[in-house]
Amino acid sequence: MSRALISLLTDPVPTGRYAVPEAARRAARLVRRVVKPPPAYLRSPYRGHIAMTRSYVEGLAALGVPFSYNPSRLADLGDTVVVLSGLRALEQAIAFKREGRIRTLLAGPNLVEFPFDARELICAPEVDVCVTLGDLTCRLYVEDCPELAGRCQACPAGVDPAYWAPLEAGADRRGVVFYNKPITGPTDAIDRYIAHVTERGYPVTRIDYGSYTSDGYRRALQQSRLLLGFSAVESQGVCWTEAWATDVPTFLWYQDRYSFNHPRSRGRTFETSTAPQLTADTGRFFRTFDEFARLFADWEAGRVACRPRAWVLAHLTDAAAARRLCDIAGVRVRG
Repeated sequence: MSRALISLLTDPVPTGRYAVPEAARRAARLVRRVVKPPPAYLRSPYRGHIAMTRSYVEGLAALGVPFSYNPSRLADLGDTVVVLSGLRALEQAIAFKREGRIRTLLAGPNLVEFPFDARELICAPEVDVCVTLGDLTCRLYVEDCPELAGRCQACPAGVDPAYWAPLEAGADRRGVVFYNKPITGPTDAIDRYIAHVTERGYPVTRIDYGSYTSDGYRRALQQSRLLLGFSAVESQGVCWTEAWATDVPTFLWYQDRYSFNHPRSRGRTFETSTAPQLTADTGRFFRTFDEFARLFADWEAGRVACRPRAWVLAHLTDAAAARRLCDIAGVRVRG
């Protein structure tokens, strides 16, 4: 096996002062899985934000890049380290960089909400690049910690297009999916939108954030022609990407400013988005019910054309996300 060029961490390498506590944590996780197995949809080999970690790991594998993920030995650590999540892992990686054990260190994208939460780590001079899921988050990070200017880059996670795939050609897709995250703000109640769609004869499936499985969401998408999404803010919106990969366009409620319920925000409002990756190929925004009703009528009449799956295949597969990560890290990818 080739030596790892790049290592992805969500946990410290069990060595030095981390050896005993980290070995104990890993053993405890294994015991918990045996004694009290988690629900099927939580049985993942990945840690941190599961969808993000999975994408970068499987993307690197698809590209054929020698890598390690949460290695158990220091000998398996690559010269380039990406700490996807876990401040303890970042603290250790910074020490490795100071000792000359690694050459390049990337931090993110799932470490903190605001970089000032762990400024001494996120903004440490040893961190070459702070990785976020989108350009708007980069701007927020630099606004919060100006010392990140020039070393904050976006690397959206991808999806597996083989899993998030439409059914065979000709399958009946009459439904409309409603994806709902709680929103406080100037939007109409979701029931009004559901009534509008059902009155026009479309079967509706409602997906509530935090209470569905990937398999259930995929089945709903495979039986649907459109997704209507309601979310206050998204750093990327992987759920939208999953819909696009299943060849379902999205009509998404839009706002571009958000005040986070976080001590660091200090009442400030930041530039954000409910879907930073949305394009004309993947869907449209709407702001009010009346604007949605006009958009829906145009869609019914065939005046709204989208190519969501083609866009994902070109821009946001796991391999594309991993290639972008390698570009940021300066790791050469063959082909």
